[in-house]
Amino acid sequence: MQWKCIAAATLIAVAGLLLPLSVRAEGGASAPDGLKQVELTDAHVQGYIAVQRDLQPGTADPKLRPDYEAIAKKHGFESFAEYSEVADNIAMVMVGLDDKGVYTDPKTTIEEEIAAVAVNKDMSADEKTRALTELTEALKGAIPVKYPRNIEIVRKYRADLDKVM
Repeated sequence: MQWKCIAAATLIAVAGLLLPLSVRAEGGASAPDGLKQVELTDAHVQGYIAVQRDLQPGTADPKLRPDYEAIAKKHGFESFAEYSEVADNIAMVMVGLDDKGVYTDPKTTIEEEIAAVAVNKDMSADEKTRALTELTEALKGAIPVKYPRNIEIVRKYRADLDKVM
């Protein structure tokens, strides 16, 4: 169902789960309530794209994993943690962009989905209850973009971001 896709996408973006969880566990995860919003620059987004291109698919063997810290530094980040903050902020914007590049903040999107589910006659009572519960929880974690310019910067690089995300 559409509401599940939007709620899941919102939660994933807010949590910044662009990288495999094993990578995040090594040093850089941000929970939704701990998201550090940064003002993005062209260099941030270009560096993010370059890092994503350099990262290889995750592997369970730590000896075979690329050196994430070195890759981040190679592309202008002070550390992998800084790269992770940028990734979180890019994801936060990307989830709000529709196919035409129009941005809608997560709170508004989730509120619209709640309204749509509430009047949906094709859903059973149980489905509605589950959907409304999940969406209400997602709404609690919805964080607005602190720096509106981030939306314009991400929109500018959207085609390249779509290729690496």
